[in-house]
Amino acid sequence: MKKSIFFTLLITILSFGAWLPMFAQEEEDDVYPVSATLIGTEASEKLQGFESDDTITGGGGADLFPLTLGNDVITDFDPNEDMIDVGDFARPTDDFEVLTSLEAIASNATETLIDGILSLVIDVDGDKGNSTTTLIGVILADLNENNVFFGLDGTSIPPLDFTHIAESVVVMSNGDVITTPGHVFGEDAESSDEDSEEDEES
Repeated sequence: MKKSIFFTLLITILSFGAWLPMFAQEEEDDVYPVSATLIGTEASEKLQGFESDDTITGGGGADLFPLTLGNDVITDFDPNEDMIDVGDFARPTDDFEVLTSLEAIASNATETLIDGILSLVIDVDGDKGNSTTTLIGVILADLNENNVFFGLDGTSIPPLDFTHIAESVVVMSNGDVITTPGHVFGEDAESSDEDSEEDEES
């Protein structure tokens, strides 16, 4: 009888232990980005927000703005240099197949005054949610095949020369603020090569 109770207790303990990682994961998943601010430089950068309400400023250069879920605002989109990437809301293999063409964008976009500036509000996920991207100072006629990337031909990287990833400040649901400095592509690799050369010389 005692042996039976012991094995029952042991199985119960082991079973509870197996659930612990799942509980820990659920607790960790409860923390998520609420809002973010992305700030670019004069270089060409990729500025991708989170599934939160983000404010994104590209700065100079030819920047790429991949659209994401959430209510985002792009403050300085330049139709002559910059590009929006709507691939996540265009490809049929993804959860959303809304922004498949310039015509589809037009049917999901509204021109409206924001602080006295005529701007374009794009409903990025159609009727599947409440996610929008607002392009300040941009009207529908500004968008064309040169500044909108759909990714429908199997390519995943727009044809722009990006050299930086922008600085970001992210506010989490638990109140934490996470700041990530900007990063230059290849900077770490170049630093490693220089360090190696110095080590060899010494």
